[in-house]
Amino acid sequence: MDDNTASLRFFGSVKRNEKKTKGDTTVRSRDLDVILAALDAPKVKPPSGNAEEKTRRDEIRKAYTIGQFRDHNDDNHDLTCKIKMKQHAMDMLPKNSKLKERALEIDTTSPPRWRRIPAWTPPIPGFDPSRFTLTEE
Repeated sequence: MDDNTASLRFFGSVKRNEKKTKGDTTVRSRDLDVILAALDAPKVKPPSGNAEEKTRRDEIRKAYTIGQFRDHNDDNHDLTCKIKMKQHAMDMLPKNSKLKERALEIDTTSPPRWRRIPAWTPPIPGFDPSRFTLTEE
C-alpha cells in the first residue's frame, strides 16, 4: 500500500457529489447547497448574563468608547497643531518673495517626490531593473 492510498483511507474518500442536470434545468451542486444552508442558518444569540455580568460589560463598553474618543481627539488635535504651525511659518516668510511663492505652491504629482517606495530590502546601489524586465519585440 503506497502513501497515497493510506492518506485517502485516513482522510476518507475524496469524491465530489454533484447533482446531475435534468434536461435544460441546471441543479445546484452539493457544495453550494452547504454554503447556502450555512448562510440561511438561524442566528444563535449568546445567553444573557446575570446582572453582575451585564454591569461589567457595560463598564468595559463605556471605557472602550471613552478611550476611542480620547484617541480620536488626540489625533485631530495633533493634526490641527501641525496645520496651524505650518500656516504660521508660511505667514512669517517675507512678502512678495520667491521663497513664499514656492511655499504656497501645491505639488500635485503623485506620489510625492520625497516619499520612498516601501520594500523589504534596502535599495541596492547600481541596480538597474530595466535590465531584468521583459519587453515584447
